[in-house]
Amino acid sequence: MDLSFAPVMGGGDITQLHPQGKGDDVGADWLNEVSAWWIRHRFYPDEAARLQQEGDVVLRLKVGQSGHVETLDLERGSGSPWLDMGAEAVFRNANLPPLPGNVHDPDVTLQFTIHYEILK
Repeated sequence: MDLSFAPVMGGGDITQLHPQGKGDDVGADWLNEVSAWWIRHRFYPDEAARLQQEGDVVLRLKVGQSGHVETLDLERGSGSPWLDMGAEAVFRNANLPPLPGNVHDPDVTLQFTIHYEILK
């Protein structure tokens, strides 16, 4: 899923979410709901924008049936502590859309790559 959003502080970012799941298949509809959730909650950290920092952040999330993010791990940092902390802040203890009814596992594990890029 490729997402882009409006300029922030003279720039903006392009965010690519590449989910990889473990467990029952959550389906494209749920991933689209998560993408819509991301659009409502995303931000480019002010300090990273001020310093013109860009990079990829890889997060691993365990999401329970209710959609609550139960665990969050930074799998690979971007090289910018501001981008890493910003990406983690969006998902830490977040309530994503509930898992679809066809998912019988108590939780699913997803890996997201978030690509931050200043638009010039």
